[in-house]
Amino acid sequence: ERKPSGAFIGWTGVTKPYWFPDMMPTPEIGWFIDRELWSQGLATEGARAALHFVFEERGEGRVIGIYNAENIASGRVMEKLGMTFWKEVPHPRFGFPLRIYEASAVTGNVPGVASTTLRARSRSMEACQNVYESETSPTRRATAS
Repeated sequence: ERKPSGAFIGWTGVTKPYWFPDMMPTPEIGWFIDRELWSQGLATEGARAALHFVFEERGEGRVIGIYNAENIASGRVMEKLGMTFWKEVPHPRFGFPLRIYEASAVTGNVPGVASTTLRARSRSMEACQNVYESETSPTRRATAS
């Protein structure tokens, strides 16, 4: 949400990709940030908190990120997070190309995760916990000044 107005500007979080059965049961991180607020690091910050939640709070060994191949900015966010390209596949319903990145707790390839410098807000972790456990869509509210 935008401070001080409280206007909703987007979300980041973790979910299970039920819409893409071939990827189950691996958790998926994702985000949506209002276009007016792109290039401010909000997606990276929120996704890093989601990765922290997946690996350190839930104890998962692997996470994926899926994006439309035309959305190059989302791919850059995944690369900033230390995720690596896994494969490109067609969308299971609509056929357009999707790029899938992955990160593993075993390889430790995620900067800022498993690090004492990562200070995720407790309400962000609570939001990720609630979403993950209820198996609905991601709901972390992003904040900007």
